Amino acid sequence: MGTNLTIAKGENSTVNLQVSDDTGAAVNITGSTITLTVKDDTDESAVRLQKVSTNPSEITITDAVGGLAEVYFVPADTVAIIADTYAYDIWIELAGGEQFQIIPVSHFKILERITVL
Repeated sequence: MGTNLTIAKGENSTVNLQVSDDTGAAVNITGSTITLTVKDDTDESAVRLQKVSTNPSEITITDAVGGLAEVYFVPADTVAIIADTYAYDIWIELAGGEQFQIIPVSHFKILERITVL
């Protein structure tokens, strides 16, 4: 089951993540790398937007033992992207090398914006 995201062009936004196992227990994500990728669709090779936790201004692990992280979107991320619905997912690579999907392929919708502050 996916998690659709919607963001207005040029908006600041924070998305909270909780990494848990099949039983719902928090996964210790100490030393892990989290990657969010947005593409036109699942068959597309070109990446529209990508966020990686190796850059703490993009994704920050806020409570590693509790499996918590935040993804940050800033105006520059979406201002040049055409308002439309795209595909995204989020993957994690644990410190031991195990990789799994945190968020399966879902919709990433960018809305037009009328008011600019």
